[in-house]
Amino acid sequence: MIQKLDSKFQGFFRLAFGKDLNDPSLYDLIINCEKLGYESAADLIIAAANAEEIHTCSLNAMDSMERLSLVKKVQAALLKENLDDHMLTIDVPEKGLVELSGLGHSQELIDRIIQVTNKVPGVSEVHSEIVVGTSLYAGDIQQTRRS
Repeated sequence: MIQKLDSKFQGFFRLAFGKDLNDPSLYDLIINCEKLGYESAADLIIAAANAEEIHTCSLNAMDSMERLSLVKKVQAALLKENLDDHMLTIDVPEKGLVELSGLGHSQELIDRIIQVTNKVPGVSEVHSEIVVGTSLYAGDIQQTRRS
């Protein structure tokens, strides 16, 4: 039963955040209690929790989560407006800045995507490098840049 719940949570985490819970880079500290023992593990956890580096890392983690949250808000706003985002890449490299790239079938669609993105709370600037074209393979693509 626990494994089934873990599997569901891992699936949700992968879908919602695009991350694999088994990726060790997501964790500040990993301890093998079978090798170290519970008492030593507890001592390590306490020492790590008191370390200044952990507190600095936590601030970076909060920034990353805020940027990821803004990506999800933009995706939700596009879906709410029936704008298909499966050909788009949405990135938030810094607080408030949304970068859009990918393929759109018309300039009107791209303009609407930019308009909706600009209205999302927390977005202060939008950079778009969405490529317009009727076919990715036909060679009839015109690149546009809009801010």
